[in-house]
Amino acid sequence: MSSKKFLPSKYTHLVESDTGNLLIYCADTFSFVKVGGALKEKVKALFDSAEPISKEDIPQVLIHRGFFVPEDYDYDTILTMRYLNLVNSSEVLRISILTTGQCNFRCLYCNEPFIEGKMTEEVQDSIIAYIKKKLLGYKSLRIDWFGGEPLMALDVIRRMSQKLMEICRAYKKPYTASITTNGYYLTKDVFEELLKYKVINYQITIDGTKEVHDAQRMLANGEGTYDVIMKNFSDIHKYVKSQMFEIALRTNFTKPALDNLGDYLCEIEKVIEDDRRFTLYPAVADDWGGERTSEIKEDLLEGSREDGYIAIMKAFERHRTKLSVNSFLTLLVPRIRCIASQKNFYAFSPKGIMHKCTNEFLLDGTSKIGEYRNRKWEVDAIEESKWLLQPINELNECKTCFLFPVCLNTICPKVLYQLKYREPNINKDDIKKMKFCHHGRSIVDDILRYSEEGTKFYQLTENDFKGVQLNEKS
Repeated sequence: MSSKKFLPSKYTHLVESDTGNLLIYCADTFSFVKVGGALKEKVKALFDSAEPISKEDIPQVLIHRGFFVPEDYDYDTILTMRYLNLVNSSEVLRISILTTGQCNFRCLYCNEPFIEGKMTEEVQDSIIAYIKKKLLGYKSLRIDWFGGEPLMALDVIRRMSQKLMEICRAYKKPYTASITTNGYYLTKDVFEELLKYKVINYQITIDGTKEVHDAQRMLANGEGTYDVIMKNFSDIHKYVKSQMFEIALRTNFTKPALDNLGDYLCEIEKVIEDDRRFTLYPAVADDWGGERTSEIKEDLLEGSREDGYIAIMKAFERHRTKLSVNSFLTLLVPRIRCIASQKNFYAFSPKGIMHKCTNEFLLDGTSKIGEYRNRKWEVDAIEESKWLLQPINELNECKTCFLFPVCLNTICPKVLYQLKYREPNINKDDIKKMKFCHHGRSIVDDILRYSEEGTKFYQLTENDFKGVQLNEKS
């Protein structure tokens, strides 16, 4: 019986690092390998092979991690099935809850109208009842606390968490939660209480140095917020011993924030040192439609979103830190780019409106799919379905791109909804510019080089080649 033959996955990408190593990335499996010395040429020869290679002639780690696939690998079918499984996943029921539409901040780029108040107990109980019924079809529950500023309604989080955790205990199903907060009210005591409610993932925005941050993210009365947030970080770092959480420090980069990146990273490291529970999340500040965005219009990074990420990447290359070494790898994770495209996700506003898009909670109502009326939830299944499916195999040039598994040819589901049902005659070239991979493709090499010393790269050694028979070309 002949040995099974393999070929390099068309979703692999190779680049030479500044240290002389060969860095290899597989977008299909989010795997990273590096190899140097005499082994580098052997590995290059394997990836250059146009002919199928016997399994015994390939280091098994490269097969196990998806760098080599069977010669009859059906890319289209496998990725289509993966996409459909993600859309229709029954693993985790994801619920985003807007505890209040109010916020103590008035960030210059914010587009929220602050018109809704705190969620009432009646609405809370209706959501809990909906989740209790819906959870029967899922293996676990994940709650995302959102706002406004969710910690302005800590009592809502407290009450709902206790009830939802009790339901999960009765169902014998795991429960976890996350929160997107500005961090102002996240004292050590509040943080430790949230940990009791299984809130283990935190996204908190710090927009650079104190001067830059306070100019963009101020209280409603105009006062700065940087010092309070940094003290909260310091207290959590020093006094909270649990290792079971992660805080993503999001920075919406503007020109001033980028110009002062070195000082900003120094300030962050002074407070949290090399605490791996904190990670950096670089983002491009954009015109999100807020009334005050005009005040910082000239400070927004120039060009496209892609150009913004290139500028951020180059700035980070000049200011390497232990804290930020894996910051950009999140751009290369294969997944559906927005959770609103998934059947297992629902978002609830304080007044009891069910949405698919967290960015549309309080705005034009585009993503509304249901509401609580007459003591029951009425969900429009047709409206819901409009958010779920995207034409992932429509563009052939996308399927040949090594990053295809990362974006799956998808765009923002809100944009797609508007294109399909409000502007159906839009040019396809304009749609391509909206792809999530558009801002990532041109900086993949820089991301890999920047992240080489991080924890994601597997180092190929002679041990991986034991028993491997290479041809003369190798």
